[in-house]
Amino acid sequence: MGINFHSAADVLLELDVEPLWQGFRKVAYAIYNSSEVFLFHHPKFQSDTFHQLKWDQPFVGNTLIMYKDHPTAIVNVEGIEDMAELKSLLVHELFHGFQYLCEEKRFPDELLGLTYPLLEENVELRSRERQCLRLALEASDTQIRDGHLSEFFKFRSRRKELLGSYFTYETRVETIEGPAYYVELKAYAEDSTQSLRSILNLFGQELINSKAATLQLRKSCYYSGLWMCLLLDEFTERWQEDFLHSENCLYEFLRSHSHPEEQSKIKDIKVSEETETTIEYVKDNRTAAFKLFEESAGFHIFIEGDIAVKSIDPQNIDALPGRLLHQNYVKLAFGNDEILIQQPVVSYYETDLWQASKLHVIVETRPVICEDKVRLDGIGEIRGVHKFKEEEYIFQLHV
Repeated sequence: MGINFHSAADVLLELDVEPLWQGFRKVAYAIYNSSEVFLFHHPKFQSDTFHQLKWDQPFVGNTLIMYKDHPTAIVNVEGIEDMAELKSLLVHELFHGFQYLCEEKRFPDELLGLTYPLLEENVELRSRERQCLRLALEASDTQIRDGHLSEFFKFRSRRKELLGSYFTYETRVETIEGPAYYVELKAYAEDSTQSLRSILNLFGQELINSKAATLQLRKSCYYSGLWMCLLLDEFTERWQEDFLHSENCLYEFLRSHSHPEEQSKIKDIKVSEETETTIEYVKDNRTAAFKLFEESAGFHIFIEGDIAVKSIDPQNIDALPGRLLHQNYVKLAFGNDEILIQQPVVSYYETDLWQASKLHVIVETRPVICEDKVRLDGIGEIRGVHKFKEEEYIFQLHV
């Protein structure tokens, strides 16, 4: 059934985030559904309560946007079951707004995540290091904890040599998203009927789930980043403020506070049967996602031409060489016209992922082609069509 939109707005009006992180300051924020938006504390809309708007294209996904030149955290309420979940998701995005206010610079290059290599040794080492993180937090004394952390950093050092810039991508996702997930967890625990320990047990299973961590790389960094934040709580009380002003990524910051013992480098690593199974699982899932899309019923539209990719949802993309399956949304530009597609679509590329050579979209009703434009049901109008070919349920367009 979900939450009541108006009742939620009344609760969120007085949302207090300061206890969740030292110095945490709110930016503007909004909750929305497919028809309306409730906007809170935006400087362009002075009000003692919230400002109500009709839904518009800037409100897509759960993220931080620049709305009317001001950072604004947004969350889609559709599919959210209770206030604890809504509040925690909003706190997560508000923290990204706080990072913006603090002039955070350690953001990842999201495109690297889409071409992250599937290497046996890396999957094996990454699985082992995530086990170390969990064991470190569960350790009964500091000596055992520090031993697990020393192992963790040993595995990290080898993966840094192995991955290069992809390692930087991974650690930067942890740096940006780990603290946001940390405050999200704290906010959720405040209003949830579950105890913090039971929530952590559930998250701990996700942390060490090798198949999920390999298939959903970016999301898995939320868990490892969260665990590092929880471990930092054990080392120092005032780490939060220091971290925001640090240039180190999260794992380097943890290392500087934990002082692990020096250990010999890893020379050879035995790849387990579980890792081999994990890699096959990931390959099969990626291939199956594209196959499911390609076999979907409807009119299949292939659009070729000069197409710029303006905005993506990196959390919900499946990748194969030369193509990306955007499961949630993608914003594109055809010349001067921008269009938002809020349904699965495949973009093809040659070298630059931000420049698509071809799109594949599927619509339920026959496209309407008139002169130099085409109207696609549920998507909108695309202008500049100079050639098209129709064959039963397949349309090929050039723009």
